[in-house]
Amino acid sequence: MKVLVVDDSIVYRSAISKALEEVEGLTELKTASNGKIALDLIKQGDYDLATIDIEMPVMDGITAIQEIRKFNKQIKIICFSSLTMNGAQKTIEALNAGANDFAAKVTDAENIEEGIELVRRELVQKVLSLTELKRVGPATSRKAKKSYAGGALPGNLCSFKPRVLCIGVSTGGPETLKTILKDISPSIKIPIVIVQHMPEFFTAKLAEHLTTICPLPVFESFEGQILEGGKIYLAKGNYHTTLKRESGEVVIHLDQGDKVCYVRPAVDLMFKSIGEVYGQLAFPIILTGMGSDGLNGCRFLKEVGCPIVIQDEESSVVWGMPGAVAEAEIQTNVVTLDNMAEIINKVCA
Repeated sequence: MKVLVVDDSIVYRSAISKALEEVEGLTELKTASNGKIALDLIKQGDYDLATIDIEMPVMDGITAIQEIRKFNKQIKIICFSSLTMNGAQKTIEALNAGANDFAAKVTDAENIEEGIELVRRELVQKVLSLTELKRVGPATSRKAKKSYAGGALPGNLCSFKPRVLCIGVSTGGPETLKTILKDISPSIKIPIVIVQHMPEFFTAKLAEHLTTICPLPVFESFEGQILEGGKIYLAKGNYHTTLKRESGEVVIHLDQGDKVCYVRPAVDLMFKSIGEVYGQLAFPIILTGMGSDGLNGCRFLKEVGCPIVIQDEESSVVWGMPGAVAEAEIQTNVVTLDNMAEIINKVCA
């Protein structure tokens, strides 16, 4: 595996390079101080992955990603960004430009060793997940087989009339959500609740962006918000989002309890609360993402009688979350990304 580290700061180039030394299968690691140099190196070499800082002189990260994607669709790109409102906006732009994932730029480390450890904790697992097929070949398990690729609905969804659609997604999520939501029907009258693993600030910017391309309004969730049909609610970053029925209304609650599956917000908690409120009338979907968040939530919803949909392996950026559901043999339908909006429209509209 060949990796390119792109950052104008020699401190960050060193920290990222040091953190990546433990990645199994790494055969070559080079660095570049700006996007222009990175562009030239990628044109000359067969790199598998690049980490690219967003803020750089000569050619910034967003421009570099746009230029790379004009001639190379295969290389995996992780952009680095600060955990600020401005950083969140630029991260969404970088993901729209073609970055596969993002990592937080560490600004509060007391020394270089701490900085390397923070980068390692944030970055290494993402590198491993994004390059897994390159390292070990295609997945050997085929417990999940496509059951829907357009046309007539599967039998278990033909007469299903859900009262809420709930979606869990992580790595590769912003572009995947964009692909789905731009094509959903404006006639959908049930609420849609989404958990996308993202830090605080980032979810607000993602909601703003999705609203511009989706026929339904998209909101970042807030405490005490009443769920309404025909609207989309994106879980607030760094807060768990759960639902409760109060005085005849379904109300959103936020909390900063312990992380679940190493994340907050967690799909598991949101799915479980939705099952408690809506029972078998919930329609859960697990999309691309790293890890296994959503597995326990799907178990709970399956037990109360909900049909489960997962994204297929081929169209997922990382098949961790949907793959975990497939391995547990609790999913009922596997759907390609290209057909996800269609199945949502047929079931929910």
